[in-house]
Amino acid sequence: MIQGLETRVAPNSLDAEVAVLGAVLLDNDTLAVLTDVTPEMFYRESHRRIWQAMKNIESRGGDNPIDLVTLSEELRTRGQLDEIGGATYLIGLSESVPTAVYAEYYARILKEKHALRQLIHNSGRIMQMAYESELPVDEIQDRAQQLIYDVTSQETVEADSADGEQAVGLFMEWLEGNKGQPFATGLKDVDEMLGGGLYPESLIVLGAPPRVGKSTFALNVADRIAESYKDEYDALYFAMEMSADEITSRRVAARARVDFQRLRAYKQDPKNNPLTEQDWTRISKALETIRQVPLTIYDRPGMSYNYIASKARAHMRKRGKKLSLVVVDYLQIMDFSAFSKAGSNESSEIGKTANAFKRLARELQCPIMVVSSLSRDVEKRPNHRPMLSDLRASGDIEYAAKEIFFLYRDEIYNPDTDQQGIAEFIIGKQRNGPVGVVKLQFHGAQMRFNSLATGN
Repeated sequence: MIQGLETRVAPNSLDAEVAVLGAVLLDNDTLAVLTDVTPEMFYRESHRRIWQAMKNIESRGGDNPIDLVTLSEELRTRGQLDEIGGATYLIGLSESVPTAVYAEYYARILKEKHALRQLIHNSGRIMQMAYESELPVDEIQDRAQQLIYDVTSQETVEADSADGEQAVGLFMEWLEGNKGQPFATGLKDVDEMLGGGLYPESLIVLGAPPRVGKSTFALNVADRIAESYKDEYDALYFAMEMSADEITSRRVAARARVDFQRLRAYKQDPKNNPLTEQDWTRISKALETIRQVPLTIYDRPGMSYNYIASKARAHMRKRGKKLSLVVVDYLQIMDFSAFSKAGSNESSEIGKTANAFKRLARELQCPIMVVSSLSRDVEKRPNHRPMLSDLRASGDIEYAAKEIFFLYRDEIYNPDTDQQGIAEFIIGKQRNGPVGVVKLQFHGAQMRFNSLATGN
């Protein structure tokens, strides 16, 4: 503990608190302006109770005024009038402010002091975790970043509301500017079905049965987007099953169009070189491109939501660039401890995690693609094409996701099919566009998906 810290008074401004309360008594319409002010933001307990009483009166609707009479009666009914200083104190509040015009300014001071108190409180929790040392250091760091972010990310009403004039301005900015422009996946037919590509602030869920290639597809898309938008954006890939070197070897195979198994064979026995001179030329070119593509890979088993969110925020701060895409591979093997409570089950934890990623996509202003496994029901049906109900925790995931995509390859289930090397990209949900199916080329040996029309 820092010497003398325990004896210091927490940051507060009683004058600002009095001014806010007095402004409401002068002009009840002030409450409609200060919708983001909560009782907890007041330092003095009596002021918290007065604000809550004002909100209670407002919530009843009708023509109920908030004045000395109604406010005194509300507090008296709750047995709190004497505790706040009686009617005399309320009279003092009403006489303390000459005008309600500056209420928003006073409220801003109040919120700033509240944020400082929260930072002090959460810093104490961080110190306690560090002193107790009951958790791994990296988990303490993740939780510490989240505790600080919980305070610094609080938004005011100005940031998340728009009146009619502001709404029109936002629309024109969206229509004529670059804000909200999609990130093209590089798969021509897919981009056309998606209205241009993957849109910022979207949670996208990609599901598929085993062996279909969902991780390969996610990696292909991440690699293409990262390269296409490298001047202004970075992309992140969070892998929980594959290591960074394995992911890179897949990227090399896809870019060089070299059989992945030949790469592995060379690694195991370089003397029996299965790679041709043309292969090496393509590999060298692929490696040079990969060096310049801003796709950062995090490989760690059982990542938590807090870990992923904190790494994404830290990356943006360090690099000073926005993100074009974040891929999480994959949902069901994440660490859900941050969302687990007594009596909770995997389905509810997956649902809470999906909703957290939905909020993170809005915060980071980029698409987040979460790879998901499916329930075993898809293997039991005669038609193995995935559907929304096949997602584990399907209700919560369907609600949180703006788009839900599936992959299907008939050759896995029907060896004699005429759809050899063909994958179906199934749009199961698209909030602002059609659902449907796009057929793609799948080159399993080279770890890549291509458009049927162009081969790219």
